[in-house]
Amino acid sequence: MQARKKRPRVDQYAQQRAEFGQLFVEVAAILFEHDPAGINFGTNSDEYEPEVAGILPQLKDARSEADVRKIVHSVLTEMFEGIICDPEERFQALAEEIWQAWQRRAARAI
Repeated sequence: MQARKKRPRVDQYAQQRAEFGQLFVEVAAILFEHDPAGINFGTNSDEYEPEVAGILPQLKDARSEADVRKIVHSVLTEMFEGIICDPEERFQALAEEIWQAWQRRAARAI
């Protein structure tokens, strides 16, 4: 398996965990469950944190599940270049779950 193209720094994860709180954990769990890159080995639940770090800052610009799907597709295909080259539509279910988590976070902020 080819390594990730580039990874955000570990301190960036800590910063984003502080900023996004439970959403960071939820999105990491969603990615781990769907496992689009085939890296879920059952015990490595933090494996998708670099991708979460790439996705979360962009969600503020998302207005729909379709926007989230574009963001997720872009981040995953960039981070897993050569591993993930699937069409954007493959990420629909994953995007729906992330959108719902984002909407729950927004509702709690009101």
